[in-house]
Amino acid sequence: MRSTLFLLALAGTLLPIASAHTRIFAAWVNSEDQGDGQGVYIRSPPNTDPVKDLTSPDIVCNVAGTKAVPSSVPLQQATT
Repeated sequence: MRSTLFLLALAGTLLPIASAHTRIFAAWVNSEDQGDGQGVYIRSPPNTDPVKDLTSPDIVCNVAGTKAVPSSVPLQQATT
């Protein structure tokens, strides 16, 4: 019992670390796949490594964060 509580507490402390970085590659609108969005409507950084230099402009929007993507996914009101 004691070891189970310890493992649950340990998992609870590591969970925020594990979920801190993510990458998305596509989006669905009204259950319809909008296709691969990398470089099209999703600005994907080259990796999910943390930015370590706090004086770098990359700290705001990650590496190449000021480079816009060429399009977007149009949405209507009440889109799911």
